[in-house]
Amino acid sequence: MGGVSQSRFYQENGAGVLEGEVSLKNNGGFASVRKRFTKPIDLSDCDGIRLRILGDGKNYAFRLKMLINGEITRYSYEAGFQTTEAEETELYLPFSEFEPYFRGRYVGAAAPLDPEKIIETAFMIKEKQEGYFRLKIIGVDGV
Repeated sequence: MGGVSQSRFYQENGAGVLEGEVSLKNNGGFASVRKRFTKPIDLSDCDGIRLRILGDGKNYAFRLKMLINGEITRYSYEAGFQTTEAEETELYLPFSEFEPYFRGRYVGAAAPLDPEKIIETAFMIKEKQEGYFRLKIIGVDGV
C-alpha cells in the first residue's frame, strides 16, 4: 500500500511472534499477520476470544473476517487491546466489542459479526506507532 514498514512472523518455544519496524514514510503506519482457514471456524458456542500474549507496551488489534455466501468479507471486525511491556497477559475480547473496519475506516453498513462464519484471524499494529514492535502470541481460544 506504499508504506515501508517491515515485519516478520515466526515460532519461538511454541508461540508465534510478530515483530518488526513500523515506518510512517509513504503514508505507512501499520503491520499485520493473518491466518486464513480452509473452511469457516464455528465459534457460535463462544462469547468471545481469549488471547494470551507477551507484549511490548503498544496497542494492537485482533481482527476477524467472515465467509458470507461463499465470499470473504472485504472488511474486518476488530477489537483493540493494549499490551504491557514484558508482561504475559491474558485478555478477553467479547464478540460484542468487535467493530467492522475497512482500510482503517469504520464500516457502519456491515453485516453483524457471525461467530459461526469466521474464515480469517489477524493481529495488527496500527495507529502510526512508529518504531520497533514485538508481540508474542502464546494462545488464541474461543471462550
